[in-house]
Amino acid sequence: MVTVRTDVGPGGNINAIGYNTLDDYIYGTVENGDGTSSVIRIDAKGGSVVFPDIVVPGIQLIGDIDGEGNLWFGRGNSMWYKVDLNSDSPTFGEIVDSGELNSPRNMADWAYVPGGGDYLWTILYSGGGTNSALARWSTTTHEWEIIEELGDVAGENRWGAMYPAGDGTLYASENVSGDIWQFRIPIEEGDRVLYEKITDGPPSGSNDGARCFFAPAP
Repeated sequence: MVTVRTDVGPGGNINAIGYNTLDDYIYGTVENGDGTSSVIRIDAKGGSVVFPDIVVPGIQLIGDIDGEGNLWFGRGNSMWYKVDLNSDSPTFGEIVDSGELNSPRNMADWAYVPGGGDYLWTILYSGGGTNSALARWSTTTHEWEIIEELGDVAGENRWGAMYPAGDGTLYASENVSGDIWQFRIPIEEGDRVLYEKITDGPPSGSNDGARCFFAPAP
């Protein structure tokens, strides 16, 4: 891992990030220090631009960018927001949709997975920390679907940062142990979820990850 710089942004915590394949920037949200958050754009050298016209209440934790350049961010039991980040669009840099998220269980991130349809994928977990489940949220109907109950996968099953890696692959960090797991989502009807630990990692909280989903799995 290479640290590009340590002082990215205006000073607030940055989260809910995703990689935009349309312009090669990372976008996410940054806390403003007054109980609100704004969208931030980060370049390859750690330079950043804050979108002053996008101000939403609260701290945002979950986020990723789909194949059409839309940033979907929010919080598990609060609001979700859709921001148009296609620079050729007349609504570039605007919130174009929003609503109540109402996740069925605890969640801390989600990811757009190529080959996985018009969904954002996540690993849900229960309050007791022993019941993980692969789930998806439709970007068209805005409804939840639990795909498979996974039970006790790792550590305390408190899943944080998630990011894609090629068709059908979702990576997730279990925050308490720090372990990084790979989940192969079911692409065809009748497929089962395949998952395995990939590597150790540092225990963490309020973390996030972003990755170009066209890049092959590491």
